[in-house]
Amino acid sequence: SYYNSNPKQFVVPEKRHVRHILLKTSKDADSKTREETRAKAETVKARIQAGEDFATVAKSESQDEGSQSNGGDLGFLSAGSMGTDFDKAVFRLDLNELSSPVKTDQGYHIIKVEEIIPESQTSFEDSARQIVDKLAEDKARRKIVSESDNFYESVYRSENLVDNAKKFGFDVQVVDNVLRESGLPFSQNDPKISDEVFQLRSGEISKLFRFGDDYAVVQVLEKKKERIPELDEVRSIVEKDYIRDQTILSATKKAESIIEEITKSPNDFVVIAKNNKLDWIDIDPISRTSGFVPNLGKSAIISEMLASLSVAAPLFPQPIVVPEGVAIVRLSKVDRASDELFAKEAAAFGAWVSEVRKTELLKGWIRSLRDKASVEINQKLL
Repeated sequence: SYYNSNPKQFVVPEKRHVRHILLKTSKDADSKTREETRAKAETVKARIQAGEDFATVAKSESQDEGSQSNGGDLGFLSAGSMGTDFDKAVFRLDLNELSSPVKTDQGYHIIKVEEIIPESQTSFEDSARQIVDKLAEDKARRKIVSESDNFYESVYRSENLVDNAKKFGFDVQVVDNVLRESGLPFSQNDPKISDEVFQLRSGEISKLFRFGDDYAVVQVLEKKKERIPELDEVRSIVEKDYIRDQTILSATKKAESIIEEITKSPNDFVVIAKNNKLDWIDIDPISRTSGFVPNLGKSAIISEMLASLSVAAPLFPQPIVVPEGVAIVRLSKVDRASDELFAKEAAAFGAWVSEVRKTELLKGWIRSLRDKASVEINQKLL
């Protein structure tokens, strides 16, 4: 049923085997220089039309460092994987046709399509395992939403975190010496969650936090007043932080140089990564408004990244410091939202938002009553 209802999800897009020859122009080049470069590109095209081998000409004439030695070979490309003008030219060409000079930010390209693999539909048999995994994941997600709400309601009514965690089979982690600036380890160091936790009183239990597909409830066991410790008390922490800071600084500088390299040759992002002994890690599609990215976490810069990336500008222009190090982020493709998916998820998401709002409202009301209340102890009765 899922396969039949979501045919677009199982389309394998058309791919084209592409070669190109690049004659570079700088961004600040004047019109005369650009025209001279375009005219040279026309001459290169004429040589190939006269019978010279494209790959041989590319090795001698192309100024694209990433593909020149391979005869301008870019491999198989899908729509949306390159810059807009380059992409349009590739998918307008017929098989073995040469393009006219195509202008991009890099310069002028002569493009040739050597092979076309047409769009196809993945068979049900080949998609079945993927569908089973997705449906199981969706079911698990709905279950954890329900269990999290039930768990939090039970915790809130009894004001007992540990016993309810045991009852529901959830883990309880005790973390000592948490600093506001360092953040909470479970929350990908989200500063907003840290701020909310640090406003709690000793013994108070937090609201139900959600980040990505994970949930957490926090209880403050003890609050220690701010002080400056002796160096010997925190020497190991200081040394660890210093080494991490220096490592991040070094990694950030390296990432900046790689981003600059990719900016100059955006079509060579795979080759550039390999030359630096790095790999691109693909992640499942995420919403622009989710704020949370697997492997990266949640922060203001990640929200900015999600909002700013586009097919026309797929590379985020600055490194992102994450729990595991420093990341370079590039948009690989855009999956358009479907009415079918919205129809399936809207009711469940709406119910979740409603329950969260109800819980927050109830807790706020009780807290306001508690703040207004006064307690008198009758010593005679004691």
